[in-house]
Amino acid sequence: MLRRSLKGLFLNNKRCYASSSSLNKSQLRSRVRNYPVGKTLHEFEIRDIQTFPELDLVGVLLEHKHTGAQHLHIDSKNNNNVFSVAFKTNPPDATGVPHILEHTTLCGSEKYPVKDPFFKMLNRSLSNFMNAMTAHDYTYYPFSTTNEKDFGNLMDVYLDCTLHPMLRFRDFLREGWRLENKDVNDKNSPIEFKGVVYNEMKGQMSNSQYKFYMGYRQNIYPSLNNSGGDPKHITDLSYNDLNEFHSMKYHPSNMKSFSFGNFKLDIILEKVHKSISGYGRVIQSSKADNKQPIDLKQGNVIVNDTAAIDPMLPLDKQFSQSVTWSLNSPQEDLLTNMKFSVLSNLVLDNTNSPFYKKFIESGYAIQYSPNTGYDCITNKNFFTIGFEGLNKENYTKQELESELKAIWANDIIKDAESIFDKKKIEGIVNQLELKMKHQKANFGMSLLNSVLPLWSNKVDPMELLRFNDRIDDFKMEFEEKGSKMFTDIIKDYFLENNVFIYSSQGIEDYNKTLETEEANKLARMVSDLSEEDKTIIFERNVHFDKENKDEGDVEKLPSLEIDDINKSGFVFELEKSLGEKSDIYKRITSTNGISYIKSQFIGLENQIDKKLLPYLSLYIMSLTTLGTKDQEYHEIEDEINLDLGGIQFDIDTRSVYDNIKTSGLVFELQGWALNGKSFKIFDFWKKILEETDFSNNKLAKMKTLIKSLASNTSSFSESGHTVARSYAASKINRSYALEEFLSNIEHTKFINDLNEKITKAEKESENLNDLFENEIFVPMREINEIILNNIKNGKSKAIVHTDNNKHASELTAKFNEKFVQNIKNSLSTNNDKSIDLDELVISSKLSSKTIISFPFQVSHTSKLVECCPYNNKDSAALQILASLLTTKVLHPEVRERNGAYGGGATYSSISGLFNFYSYRDPNPLKTLKFVEDFCSKDNLSIDISEEDMKGAKLSIFQGIDAPVSPMNEGISEFEYNLEKTVKEERRNALLNCTVDDVTAVFKKYLHDQKDQFQECIVGNKENLNCEGFDVIQPYTEHE
Repeated sequence: MLRRSLKGLFLNNKRCYASSSSLNKSQLRSRVRNYPVGKTLHEFEIRDIQTFPELDLVGVLLEHKHTGAQHLHIDSKNNNNVFSVAFKTNPPDATGVPHILEHTTLCGSEKYPVKDPFFKMLNRSLSNFMNAMTAHDYTYYPFSTTNEKDFGNLMDVYLDCTLHPMLRFRDFLREGWRLENKDVNDKNSPIEFKGVVYNEMKGQMSNSQYKFYMGYRQNIYPSLNNSGGDPKHITDLSYNDLNEFHSMKYHPSNMKSFSFGNFKLDIILEKVHKSISGYGRVIQSSKADNKQPIDLKQGNVIVNDTAAIDPMLPLDKQFSQSVTWSLNSPQEDLLTNMKFSVLSNLVLDNTNSPFYKKFIESGYAIQYSPNTGYDCITNKNFFTIGFEGLNKENYTKQELESELKAIWANDIIKDAESIFDKKKIEGIVNQLELKMKHQKANFGMSLLNSVLPLWSNKVDPMELLRFNDRIDDFKMEFEEKGSKMFTDIIKDYFLENNVFIYSSQGIEDYNKTLETEEANKLARMVSDLSEEDKTIIFERNVHFDKENKDEGDVEKLPSLEIDDINKSGFVFELEKSLGEKSDIYKRITSTNGISYIKSQFIGLENQIDKKLLPYLSLYIMSLTTLGTKDQEYHEIEDEINLDLGGIQFDIDTRSVYDNIKTSGLVFELQGWALNGKSFKIFDFWKKILEETDFSNNKLAKMKTLIKSLASNTSSFSESGHTVARSYAASKINRSYALEEFLSNIEHTKFINDLNEKITKAEKESENLNDLFENEIFVPMREINEIILNNIKNGKSKAIVHTDNNKHASELTAKFNEKFVQNIKNSLSTNNDKSIDLDELVISSKLSSKTIISFPFQVSHTSKLVECCPYNNKDSAALQILASLLTTKVLHPEVRERNGAYGGGATYSSISGLFNFYSYRDPNPLKTLKFVEDFCSKDNLSIDISEEDMKGAKLSIFQGIDAPVSPMNEGISEFEYNLEKTVKEERRNALLNCTVDDVTAVFKKYLHDQKDQFQECIVGNKENLNCEGFDVIQPYTEHE
């Protein structure tokens, strides 16, 4: 898996955990005494120990005497324990060797000579997170679990796979790249490129935002190559290069391991030491690791690049440009890093920003470029401001730099007292401090991700963990200097310094050029092959294909047993008060003095018609964009930041566990704050809903919002398999049919239609006021009145999570008194509008085939069918069947043989949909045909052992029993009416499911319904045989 560069160091580090509002300092001191500095544990010497009382953590930094390997242990009461092993892996070129090595290390090791022990462990573990990730200059292998036996098992596998991998040639060919006949069994079929990473990165390069960011980064930091790999260069990597890179980089002297939680450090270090005890110390080359960016001291550096046309943008909006200032070294001063991060928030992350107003709200640009903001890369901090959708004719030289510097000088420094207003700073600090108290289930992983980037680049991790000290220092300095704290760094770094200017122009034949280059490179390689070479390639791949079916000695892998699964699972008791108009739920739990409230107003589908349906998402986004007649939204947001943790509005679909035909729309509100300020949540909900100005006073803001939503190609590229699933499901499932109009293809078409009307009116100099009033604001006001009426007169439910029962009762009482009963509405309750949900789906269960065409280099697929509800006796067996098919059938076929980045099967117990999918798939039609043939067989054509059943059950319970944050305890009962007894019944059904149950549901739901599947491909119609498919293009093709 490729991990993108981490941006905004401090702000990415702020989601932290504390165990209680009043920490027991004596207990903390007692824990400290377990780790005296200088003590040696399994050849690891304790070098430093620090306490972090605000987080209830003890940090212990150790170094291995013989190898120099570092280990950071975070002693916590949190039982979701984390382990990671990481290596500094500066990429030597753009072949993606760190990324391909990350994949191949997990394909078998000396101790575990098994095909894909990593994927095998997914079915032998109760981990709630397992992965491996390649960042720009380091690679790491993290996991988390609450089970101590599981923790030890996974440590053994991770350490052996990274330090002692088999690195077989066949694994390099499968995971990296290879030449292979299109039909592996036909020597005369064309030879093509295949490989998991190769196709993963072709998918990444289809993401326009990723392409822009990587183009920028490779040019500003040319010494730091693309660690993920450029498909143009991946096919230059040799097997020997892979082995040499592992020998150089995957050495304990270049290793940093990490542990978090309440498991004993002594046992953890014993395992690490055992894995590295055979190594000596190797001095790492500081020069080789000390990568530096381009030098701007001699003047500005300008780079002009090209990219593929974004099909959802007009041809005259295909130009993007960014201006970057080189700052300090991130190792120099962590407080200065924090200042840059806060500065980025203040001048870029709101609609009152002078940069936003000048370029985006004015219509000169569509949105910020993906590299905009504060960014920490290896040994240098950068600050970038860039825009997508600029007019290229206006920015041919250095005009953007001049305009941005003028804004820094004339709009920001001159108006510093307003921009860096004390209340705004207090609001940001309040957000930082609240998020330190906000408990998340994956806190240990968040901590690892926040520390590792700079720890890998020689920053003391203990200093990185001192979040609270930096906040205190920040507050003290701002108290002393005020706005001068920021104007000083603006003058020092932004006004006179040289800059890096990166531009990218979309060109129409870009993708065709890539395809031609790939075809030419392939042709050159093939032309150099003798007939004997071709025979060797054919026989080798046939042999590897057969060899891939040999799983190896799987019994050598450690495994949990069914008895390790908790028989009762987590039980979160809710106090309920069910009424005629309002259902109230309360959960008293440890929340660090924070209250969370979530409310839903149901039955919205009975109050709006189909005409208003596509406006709902735009309405929701408008609530946090437009502002009121008296206040801009950024002013309201400043007040929210000062008083609350945050608020949120949403429209969601409603489902129930016992009837997959039941669906509807709910209006949802959320908010969280310290207990003492939590009543203010209702004031902000009420103000925004009652006072948002849906009129032409807000025309410019609405136009900006619509244009930004219309440039949404990246989301389809990044999650095409979920887009395909949602569209296929919309043909037969009411909730997904509604969802189409809220966030998927129908919504995209609606936004693009609106945007085209606006663009046409602008070009023809028509009056925009009439267009916006009739086409946008009238429907918005109608929806708003319906929402207000629904709150006042409709059915609602609310859930409160807090740590005080009395306060919970007061908060729920205020929800009714201060919000529901006090809301203003003017709509008659005799609203006769409604949506006919049956009209939204296919009336008879006929199959459908659809291609959603985007100019991507690889595709995504979904093939699904409706089965049964959560409480049906077959539901548990279907979920186990999905797990079995993923590991035993689809992963080997779709990923290993077909070269897709991912493929599998899922079963949603709430929607009742069984879904086959593939992700970044070079051969989507082949994948769908394989699934079709598989389901056409009368009986399940795989052997299922009891060991297979155990693995499937373990993998399912990973999700069921994964830790949840306090704010989500009991949420399944609140949202789906899933009460304790119902979940216990399903839990028992999963544990007691048999092979016969699985084979029976395959025949009943997949084979017997083989003619009722819905299919969808998200990919390029030009590269697919579209016969038999409906083709949808959710954008207007450029002429």
